[in-house]
Amino acid sequence: MKKIWPFSPGVEAMIVAVGGLYILLALLPLLYPAYVSFRTRPSLPRRLLFVGVIAALSYGIETFFLVAITLPLEAYAVFIAPPLESSGYSYGRWLVFLAQFIRGWGWLLLSIPPAIASVVLTRYLVTRWARILESLYR
Repeated sequence: MKKIWPFSPGVEAMIVAVGGLYILLALLPLLYPAYVSFRTRPSLPRRLLFVGVIAALSYGIETFFLVAITLPLEAYAVFIAPPLESSGYSYGRWLVFLAQFIRGWGWLLLSIPPAIASVVLTRYLVTRWARILESLYR
C-alpha cells in the first residue's frame, strides 16, 4: 500500500519550526526572566519569585487587554450590530469585521504581547528588584 503525504518535507519542517517558535514565544514570560535571573544576575535575591512575578504580570496584562478589548467588541457584534443592521441603520461594519477577525485569527497573535511585556518588565524590574523585596519584607 502506498503512503500519501499531504505536505512536502520542506513544508513539514516549516510547520514544525513555526510551531516551535509559537511555543517559544508563549513560554518567553517564563524563560527570559529565568535566564536573566539565573545566568546574568547571580546576586538577584528570590529568583523564583522574580520569575513568577514577571510571568504573572505579563500574562495578566494580556488577559486584561483581551477582556477590555474583545469582550466589548463581541458584545457589540452579537447584541447591538444585528438589530441596527436589520433596521437599516449604520452599524459599524468595521467593528463587526474586527470582532470576527479577532475571533478567527486572534490566537495567532496571542503569544506576542506577553513576550514583549516580559522583556520590557524584566529589564525594568531587574534593577529595582532588591529594593522592591526590601520594602515588601520590612
